[in-house]
This record gives sequence, C-alpha cells and structure tokens, in this order.
Amino acid sequence: MQDHTIPPELDIHRPVFRTMGDLASPGLLGCGFMQKTPADSSLGVRFPHFGVVYLLRGRGSYRSGISGSEELEPGSLFFRVPGELHSTEVYGSEEPGHSWLECFVAFGTPMYQGLRALDLLPGDSRVQYPGLDLPLARRWLAAADHLEKAPPGDLGFCLLECQNLVFTLLRRGITGQSSGPAGPERRYARETLDHHLRLAEQAAEALADPVTAVLGLEEIASELGVSYSLLRRIFPRYMGMSMSQYRIRQRVDRARGLLMDSTWSLKEIARHLGYPDAMTFSRQFRLVAGLTPAQFRRTR
Repeated sequence: MQDHTIPPELDIHRPVFRTMGDLASPGLLGCGFMQKTPADSSLGVRFPHFGVVYLLRGRGSYRSGISGSEELEPGSLFFRVPGELHSTEVYGSEEPGHSWLECFVAFGTPMYQGLRALDLLPGDSRVQYPGLDLPLARRWLAAADHLEKAPPGDLGFCLLECQNLVFTLLRRGITGQSSGPAGPERRYARETLDHHLRLAEQAAEALADPVTAVLGLEEIASELGVSYSLLRRIFPRYMGMSMSQYRIRQRVDRARGLLMDSTWSLKEIARHLGYPDAMTFSRQFRLVAGLTPAQFRRTR
C-alpha cells in the first residue's frame, strides 16, 4: 500500500503543550503534529499522562500489556495510558514526505480517570481503526493553533475541542470494527449518527468561515437543509459546546488576529465579524479574553 499524500499544511512537526491550573502534570493539555523516523521509536516506556495518537502517514506497531502487539497504518488510533508500560515502533523510510506523521492530544491523569469513570474509552484494546480523515486532521491543526494562542482563560475551550477530536475518532473506530452483519435497525442508527456528525462538522465549518459566519444560526441550518431545532440539539454532542458558544469562540479568535495585524478600528472589526456595533463586540470579547479589545491591542 502506498503512502497517502498529505497536504503541505499538515505535513509539519508542531507539538503544542500548555498547563491548566498550577500543577504541570495533572493539568497538562497537548495537541499537535509530530514527524518521526525509526530512531524515534519508544520501547518499554511509561508516560505520566494520557496520550491519544492518530496516524496520518507511515507504519509501525504498538504494544501494551492489555492488547499485545498490534500493527499501525494510516488511519489508526492508539492510546497511551498513564503509567502503563508500552512500546511504539516506527517503521519505514526517513525520507521527507514518507516518514511517520501523527496527530496527537495529551491530557493529564485526572482527565483520563474521568473518561474511564464515564466509560467513554474502550477497555479491551489500545488500538482502533477509524480510517484516515484529512478534513478531521485540518480540524486538529486548528485546535493546535487555538491551544498555542489561547490566553489561560480560554484553555477550557481548547480542552473541549481536543476532547471532541478524540470522541469523533473513537465513535468511528468502535462502529467501524463491529463484528458480524448489522441488522436494519443497527445500520439505520449508525447511518443516522454519521449524518448527524457530518451536519455538526459542516455547521462548525460554516461558523468558522468568515463569509458564512455572519449568517444567523437559523440561516446556517437552512443552508444545510435541516431544521434549526435539530442542528441546535446535535451540535453540542459532537463539538462540546453550543453553536452560539462556538461562534463566539471563532469570532474572538479572528478578532485577536485583526487586532494584532490590522489598523482597523473597533467599529470596522465589529462590522466585519458580524456584530451589530462596537459595544457588543467589546463586551463579548472581554467576557472571553479577559481584556477589552483596546486593552488587548495595547498589550500586543
């Protein structure tokens, strides 16, 4: 099997790590991309945090005490459990464009314990096979960018974004590995879940796109061909927050860039982002960023 072609914007080495709270290890939050060669294989190691790795390119194997050795290929997802002895072997070429490329997220142990307590992680295997999804990898890049630039008060939003990436892949991996033929009811349920996930992803893209982000939420639902009540109900399941919260997050992210890189007035920025006036924009920006737009611009 040939290596998949990875777009240049994703073929990067960019790990991002932040700390939530005062304790470095329990409060760890990491997200990003890593390029590796066979020399980067890690054999017989233990990590103090919870790691989730999604392989975009390359091949290898993963071994843990619970699942033995399992082969990895593009589209594989595997977990590094806190304190568990494990080995990751990287196969293949060291040539640029052909080496191992992964997306990852890392959480502190308390987050792993919470996910396990809620039975949100598979207990019988450390490897899943959800398949390669480059649009999802682009969302991973956006999450890494948000994590790198976020002020401390926004790290909770970054955590939700990283969790959503993991849950999306987990759901695909678990349903994709179901054994035996699926009956009509099960097949219908799976198709419905897939449809809802696509709708949530399309809505998120619309809310992040400067062109469509100025539309009303009901207009976005209409553009997607669904009722607003349905979209409003399913969006938080997959994105970890309401459509309104997601829109605010995206607007504030774009506002930060405009405040740093342009000479536009607050009124011009507010109009560009779809706010009715500069006062509404300033009030919402301060609630999220902890500073008014003017204060933020002066600090930069």
